[in-house]
Order: sequence, then structure tokens, then C-alpha cells
Amino acid sequence: MSVSVRKRGNKYQASAALGVDHKTGKYLRKTFTGKTRSEARKLAEDYERRFRAGIDISLGAMTFSELATTYWQTYTTEKQPANSTQYTYRKELEQLNEVLGNIPFHKITSAQLRDAVYGANTASMSKLRWIVLRGIFKWAMEESPPLIEVNPMANIKKPVEPKKREPVIYTKEQLAKLLDAAKGTRLENALYIQYALALRIGELRGLRWRDIEIFDKPGPGKSGVATIQWQLPSREGIFSVEEMFIPTKGKDKRELPINADLARLLKQIHVEQHKAALRLGNLWHDMDLVLPRMIVDRKKNYAGGCISYFVYMETLKKILEKARIGGPAYSHAFRHTAAAHMLSSGIALTLVSKYLGHTMIATTDQSYGHLVSNALDELPAALLRRA
Repeated sequence: MSVSVRKRGNKYQASAALGVDHKTGKYLRKTFTGKTRSEARKLAEDYERRFRAGIDISLGAMTFSELATTYWQTYTTEKQPANSTQYTYRKELEQLNEVLGNIPFHKITSAQLRDAVYGANTASMSKLRWIVLRGIFKWAMEESPPLIEVNPMANIKKPVEPKKREPVIYTKEQLAKLLDAAKGTRLENALYIQYALALRIGELRGLRWRDIEIFDKPGPGKSGVATIQWQLPSREGIFSVEEMFIPTKGKDKRELPINADLARLLKQIHVEQHKAALRLGNLWHDMDLVLPRMIVDRKKNYAGGCISYFVYMETLKKILEKARIGGPAYSHAFRHTAAAHMLSSGIALTLVSKYLGHTMIATTDQSYGHLVSNALDELPAALLRRA
């Protein structure tokens, strides 16, 4: 076998010889990238061995599932995407394998791919599925030699971008009713913390004690700091801590001030958790979460683990009904409400954007800019009138 390896930057690239293209007279080679020399060489040798044995994917012996696995290994090695991207793509590939997994790769038709794309539950999932499939087949076309001659994704249009819903914002009176209705439920503390720190649902579920600092000598208006640097994905079925906690990136990672009310609540929660851990003993699985599951549920999941997204939404629906507030349950509603209340209090849009962890201020302006515009209309009335 003729496999050559060379270093490219901080990675290694190995080339496998596949013979000569009789049409062009050029040598055909396929390259593989690895973190170490031995890893890159092994990938190239395995591919060349399969090619010599006549079972290479270009000959149609590989199923979609096998091809998707090969693509994913190449993609993660070369692109090194963020953990959140890896999780999203991996889960989407698992779902696609249930639909297309056993079909020989070269026999997949555009009609089958169209059904897979538009068969997703929501428009946003259809868009994601289209992006993943487009990446797989584009990669297959760009291989040397190409694994397919015609791209079956070429004529499948990108699903229409779903319309962004208007943010659900509660008035201060409605918020007070909701927090009162939440007493005695699993979200009694969660909703206030989500509002006070303007957190996304994933950030709320991923908030850990190691990221909370309560000052011994609080300053004016600031009794501590919360570092927002983890989030838990909404999908269920994740059990390992390594796969569960996804680090935030960019401006999503931020330090937020903790006021006196929130500091008292956090101290109270910490004491209650300590008592629960002593009471439950081996049934308590400590994951350092600020808002863990405080009971052993019907599926015999340990206490101390994360509150499921499903439980959050179902409990929120009941709280809305009890408070007699119409509209659907929306996990971002308390984050939106916090942003709206800050803006209506006269806090600058740039500061609110930083508090929310938006990468661009345009994102904040797009969601809440109308609130600032409405406030501007009231400014002339506050100016000194001409005598």
C-alpha cells in the first residue's frame, strides 16, 4: 500500500493511492486528516484496503448510514465544530439513519430525500435536515474521485424559514400572578431565577453552583455574581455529564450581577438541597445544579439530576392556567419579559444586549426595538415647555 503522511499545521494529512483515472491520465488519491500521524495513516490505509477489495463506497457497497458516519468523522476532524453543533448534527444524523440508514448510498433518490426533509416535525427541523443532507452529498461530490456523479439534493429547495414569533412579554402584574401561582410547584424558584438573570431555558437548566458567587460584604445593588457558561440541550435521552453540559461561546458567556433578593433565594435553595441530599442518601445524584430534580421520579431517575424540558413546559402550562393568563406556554417568555422591563425602566439597549448575551446588538433591536421606539414617543412630553 502506498500511503504518504505529512504534517499540515497542527494536524497530519495522509494520502491513499487509488490508481489512475483513464480519462484524464491523472493519479487518483484520497486524503485523510488526523490529530496524530498514526491516526491519519490508519484512516488512509483502511480506506485503501476497502478500495482494493472492491468494497469502496464509490462502488455502491456502502449504505447511507455508513456514508454518514464517514462524513461525520471527516467533518469533525477537519472543521472541529463547537460541542453544541456536534450534538445537534449527531442527533439529526441518528434520525436520518432511521429513515435512510439501510438504503445503498448510490441508490438514494431525490424523492426519498425530499420525503426525509419535509417529513420532519417542524419547519425549523426540516431546514436543519436539509442543511445536514446537503453537506453530506456536497462532500460526496467533492471527494477525489467523486463518490457520486449526480447530486440528488441539487433539485430539493431549502425549506422556507419559519416566521419568527412575536416575543411573549408579561406585565409586572401578570408576572406577580405567575410567580404566586408557581408556589408549591417544581418551578417555584426556577421562574424567578430565569426572570432575574434573563436566562435561556438551556442556561437555566445548566446553571451550576460553581458558577455562583455570593459576596460576604455585598456592595450597593450587587450581592454576588453569576457566570453563565453552560447550557443543557432541550432534547432528552442524555445521561453522561460530558455530553450533557454544553459550554456557551462568544458573548453567550457572561457575568451577571446578583441582587439581594436573588442572593437570599439562592442561599435558601442551597440549604434545602443539602437537607434533601442527606435525606435521600444514595438516591441523590449530585450534579452541582442550582435547580435539580428534588425527587426520584416515576422512571426511577435519581434526584439531583436536571429537570427535564418536558416537565418544565408541562408545569408552566399548569401555572398559566392557574394564574388565568391566556396564550401558549413559551420557555423564553420570562427572558423576554426581563428584557422588556429593563428597557421600559430606561436601561440602554446596548447594556440589555450585553445582559442577554446577544452576539450582535441588532438581535436585541430586532426583538425589542419597538419597545424603545414606543418609549421615544413619550420623551417630548418630559421636555420643558416654552413659556
